[in-house]
Amino acid sequence: PDEAEVRSSRFHKEVEAALPGSGLEYCVLRSTNYMQGLLAVAPTIQSDSAIYMPWGEGKVGMIDVRDIAESAVEVLTGEGHRGKTYSITGPKAITLHEATAAISEAVGKKISYVDISEEAARQAFESIGLDQWTVDEYLSFFRAFKNNYASLVTEDFAKLTGHAPRPIKDFAKDHAGMFVGAGVPTCAKRRDQATLTTPSGWKADRPLNDF
Repeated sequence: PDEAEVRSSRFHKEVEAALPGSGLEYCVLRSTNYMQGLLAVAPTIQSDSAIYMPWGEGKVGMIDVRDIAESAVEVLTGEGHRGKTYSITGPKAITLHEATAAISEAVGKKISYVDISEEAARQAFESIGLDQWTVDEYLSFFRAFKNNYASLVTEDFAKLTGHAPRPIKDFAKDHAGMFVGAGVPTCAKRRDQATLTTPSGWKADRPLNDF
């Protein structure tokens, strides 16, 4: 929504508005917050058994990026999707308390969610060298999440693929090793593997169909 004041979301809205008159063939896949974003806080899970976010009690229809990829494959290879817009969400809107409960079960120890102030988050981001534009954008997202602007849940993924999206407990189980510092997610331990290197230097074998 406009009132959420997330700049990148407004940019997306402007692009979507321009598509019908562009002469291009298109299909829009909208997605909410990614479950994989929780991997960014793995260091504090390992050091403090906690996640620190200025998220309040807001609920978000988190989606696993693997489900977004599956939706995109269907749109690109299936029929009847031209000019359509799909909002791809997880199976339910969850709080960070629910997310940490799923991670706790997956890793076998209690992980807590600590709701911090926006100013504390700003100071943390600035301390690691993020520029002002990026800090403001992150905080606008957290503000939107806190106020439930991303709590939408739809059936679009199931309509496209014929099955439900992954719940947070499955994501946490698949990535339990990464949350505790072991590195390789469970979903990676299969054949047809390639090497993935992240900006932080982490390397792991990942199946090609997990990208």
